[in-house]
Amino acid sequence: MRAMTRVAGVAALGALTLVAMWLAIIPGADAQAALGPRFGENALVPPQTPIRGRDVPGLAVDPSDSNHIVEAEIDPVNLQCDYNASFDGGRTWKGGHLTARNAGENPPYGPTACDWNFDAGGYAHFNTGIVFGSGQNVYISFSAHRGAFNRLDTVPPTEGGAGDESMVARSTDGGRTFQPAVVAIPGSTNPQPVSIRPQIAVERRPGLPDRLYVNAWQLHVLPTTLGPRRMLAARSDDAGATWTPPVVGSRLNVRTPAQGAAEGTEDETVRELSQPVVGPDGTVYAAYRSVDRATGTTCPANPASSPPNLPTNCIVVAKSTNLGQTWTQQSTGVSLSGSAGQPRLAIDPRTSVTAPVGTLYVAYYRPVTGDPDDISLQRSTDGGATWSNPPTRVNDDPSGAVQAFPQVSVSSSGRVNLIWFDRRHPYPGGGPRLGDIYYARSDDSGATFSANRRATDRTFNRDVGIDAALGSYSFYGPVSAPLADGGIVGAWMDSRGGNLDNGIQDIYLSRLDPAAPIGASTIATATPPGLSVMLSRLAYPGGAEAAGPSKPITKVVVANEGDVAGALAGAVLARANWGPLLLSPSGGLPAVVKADATRMQPEGGFVIGDTTSLSASVEGDVLASTRNGQNVSRVAPASGVPAEDRPAEIARQIAELLKPLPGGASPEAVIANPKTPEAAAASALAAALKLPILYVDERPTVPAPTTQAINSLGIKKLLIVGGTGSVNAAVEASLAAMSGVTVKRVGGADQYATSEAVLTEGKTRGLPANVVYVADGARPIDGALLGAAVGRLTGLMLLTPSASTAAAETRLGVIGVDAAVDRVVATIGTGGTDPALPAPPPPTGTGIGTG
Repeated sequence: MRAMTRVAGVAALGALTLVAMWLAIIPGADAQAALGPRFGENALVPPQTPIRGRDVPGLAVDPSDSNHIVEAEIDPVNLQCDYNASFDGGRTWKGGHLTARNAGENPPYGPTACDWNFDAGGYAHFNTGIVFGSGQNVYISFSAHRGAFNRLDTVPPTEGGAGDESMVARSTDGGRTFQPAVVAIPGSTNPQPVSIRPQIAVERRPGLPDRLYVNAWQLHVLPTTLGPRRMLAARSDDAGATWTPPVVGSRLNVRTPAQGAAEGTEDETVRELSQPVVGPDGTVYAAYRSVDRATGTTCPANPASSPPNLPTNCIVVAKSTNLGQTWTQQSTGVSLSGSAGQPRLAIDPRTSVTAPVGTLYVAYYRPVTGDPDDISLQRSTDGGATWSNPPTRVNDDPSGAVQAFPQVSVSSSGRVNLIWFDRRHPYPGGGPRLGDIYYARSDDSGATFSANRRATDRTFNRDVGIDAALGSYSFYGPVSAPLADGGIVGAWMDSRGGNLDNGIQDIYLSRLDPAAPIGASTIATATPPGLSVMLSRLAYPGGAEAAGPSKPITKVVVANEGDVAGALAGAVLARANWGPLLLSPSGGLPAVVKADATRMQPEGGFVIGDTTSLSASVEGDVLASTRNGQNVSRVAPASGVPAEDRPAEIARQIAELLKPLPGGASPEAVIANPKTPEAAAASALAAALKLPILYVDERPTVPAPTTQAINSLGIKKLLIVGGTGSVNAAVEASLAAMSGVTVKRVGGADQYATSEAVLTEGKTRGLPANVVYVADGARPIDGALLGAAVGRLTGLMLLTPSASTAAAETRLGVIGVDAAVDRVVATIGTGGTDPALPAPPPPTGTGIGTG
């Protein structure tokens, strides 16, 4: 029932008799996890260049073959537009660069068509401009520029060459190769106006050439203000060989002299133009956000009540019933604020009595009361004349997080699929812009949606990569295409393989299988230091990725390979400093650990323990790995601290290094007993939420360093991890008696029950459940180490005997979270092979299946 892979060697998990005995006494242990829907592994679309800034993907799937995928993207670093095709579900790819037809144009197009790779509006060229036609026809839209650089968003505008033109490239062999693109919507022989960010739709016609529609954003910059923005539309009846003259598809908002007519007769109108879609009756639709600064702020829901000019910040749907020759416009009746919008369209081609022209959907993001941005969906069953209201809220997180850049699609069964960018998993206390890709589906025409599901198997950092250099407006979010089996394939830009120095950004894919088992994999090494390197590569594949106001802040943390207490508290410190927790013997860093510390290029580091735990040689090795040979600190108790208080004192010092703690006036900390295996269960939760771990032991009193930390840091909430056999009742009572302190215990009869309770606590607190990492409950050092990586990857952790993924699946089913889990990943520092030197390149995945 499980899809399984092995990573970094095959783990000899051992202790099989213990596992069998443990499973035998679990209620319902013979029950297997339910099937699907589940996302498979995230898979890298192979890059065409080593240094790259890949962005704004487009995605299309052959309607007759779900394993035939074509992807398109921009690469502003290398000034090119690229395509990639796969015929085996994303396991292998063939790609190339798009070009433009130069048939005597003067000045000519650049050698890679989008030679500047920025349109004259200052942003990336195309967004999801790719469709499958009939047979093996595939079409990609993008904009190209002839002549000198032209950048209208600068002040004053940088005007050179000719106006950008909207292009369409055609493949007749399923995306293996593309013909030079032709002009669909011309630009200007002058620098402006320009025609940019084209989108494309196809109408497949049996026995006739594909009919194509392209819309594009036309803009003009006036001397002191923004000029008119319009939607232009054109049609081809011969599979893109020739095109009709473009027409204006948006409403013209005319300004009166009192409103500043000296600047022009039209106000800015169109922003964030969507792709066109074709209904079953041949009607063509497109959406945009109307930005009319000269009128009011109420969006009319009824065209009869509409003023001559549409108000500002409305979602407008334009449609044509005569092959794109003329267009009408209608607001969906929802007023927006700020820069929300980015509408995307989809249509269900099936007709019914209640939806005679098919059901049309528009998705966008907007702020609502108490929430900065939510994903909203509206539907129309009468060709856009009326719209469902209020909009359906698609994201299901508590208010406060940002969701943006949705894309909507409809499967052949009528299922509505939404995919979007989501920031519900920020690291407490601020820092880089972390994000994930989330998904939800509706089987009742968008009235209600399923529980949201994370498509990404790790949280990525938008402050690394080309997105950080260009600004958020260049990021048009994820895309997806429905599959015949009811699943989807999704694609998004992802900077996991980059760092602060190279800014690499890639395109990743994942496939939603509607009936998949939980996947399982194992990371096994020969030693705990080897495991620490593997987890470092997993959590930080590109190296240092976090920056302060003027310099990197990534620091590595090193603990002794046998020091559970140091590693457990150090996991939180490592996560707070955007770096790995590495393990070492006392004498000096092993070569592979030293190489990984150097790979990270940290600003500094921390060595946990005195010189008997980690020698001066270790400290010197860490120092040599840093960028500037400095900023390495040792965390160790003073010589006068009693031996029984030394672990608590190290934990106290680490807690002080974590300031400021999250929680405002009521910060929280974890209480654990590092002498018991239950303590390791706290590692991932504490690292993800930046909760310092403070220590108690078998004594009935609270160690003095722990009391000192609670008082000096103003901690008001304590989460005890472990049952009464680990943290006794007398200690709990002493903690609860502290002024203003509340205590909650999360624990069970042993480390396995405690781990399940902590996992449930993490899910309740909003940590994603799609990937669960598993450690051996009899090896606390593995669990302590794992927390630092899981805290960065963002997920949940579970302890099982021998790190058994089968046992993990069973227990996840018993506690009722297995339906949310896509994959379990076992990690164990014994029985495998330590990583080799030098460090291999970041993993590329094994395709986009569920295995």
